[in-house]
Amino acid sequence: MLTDLAPVGPTQHRIHAWQYDGLLLETHVLGAELTNSLSKHAHEEYQISYSVTDPSNYAYRRGRHHVPTGSVGVLHPGEVHSSPDLRVRPQASVFHALYVPSARMQQVAAQIAERPVCLPFLPDPTIGDPALAEAFLRLHRTLGDPASRLEQDSRLLAALSRLVTRWTEAPPAPPAVSASSRAMFRARDYLNAHCEENVSLAALSQTAGLSEYHFCRAFGKAVGMPPHQYQTQARIHRAKRLIVGVVPLAQVAALTGFAQQSHSGWHFKRLVGVTPGQYAPAGRFSQTAGF
Repeated sequence: MLTDLAPVGPTQHRIHAWQYDGLLLETHVLGAELTNSLSKHAHEEYQISYSVTDPSNYAYRRGRHHVPTGSVGVLHPGEVHSSPDLRVRPQASVFHALYVPSARMQQVAAQIAERPVCLPFLPDPTIGDPALAEAFLRLHRTLGDPASRLEQDSRLLAALSRLVTRWTEAPPAPPAVSASSRAMFRARDYLNAHCEENVSLAALSQTAGLSEYHFCRAFGKAVGMPPHQYQTQARIHRAKRLIVGVVPLAQVAALTGFAQQSHSGWHFKRLVGVTPGQYAPAGRFSQTAGF
């Protein structure tokens, strides 16, 4: 997990950075006895931050802003800001940052409104929304874990769409969900037949002829759960059949689309109640220990 990075010593600042689909993500771990003072600078993208264990302070738009632990901070593209935080931290702290290109944010807003829109503007740089904070925390974890592409895409869309619909100035109002149940069940059937494929949300939504945002809403209404959760369920159903069919457990994860055997085992226990090794017919396998 991203928050399980190796501990840092005093005065150390460690950053874990990676990319996902054009977005830059960072997890910062600051050691005790360290300040977090940064000079004036600007970003080309929206900067969305989440403080896990330590509040932050920054100068932005002619004011000083405090981002409490558990809240979300948002800085606009091109806006000069700084972090004149000279507090010496008594213990190590963690915060996450996500950099979203303007075009991606505008695309999400246009999908919600189902029409072209201006670049979303967020008047409040500090957002105290527990559901939004949880969405961004889970997003960081998902984009740093061996999750499916569908889950990663879905959690990214969910976090950005909540930000756009709840916290932008003049937020777009999504129209009522109106999509053919037949199209949603066609997408469901595709996930059943191709559960091992690492399908993207964009590709799946195309099977229904909808934008990614409206596809997720319509799929959830018709099927009863988000598409990435249904995909996981379909993978576990296939895993059960493979295990009963005496397929070696070491091969089950790969045959059902999971990136890691441990990831497959975690979902199996969560949905079935026992581990794959415990589910296997008695005496049929010798490699069930620990899985």
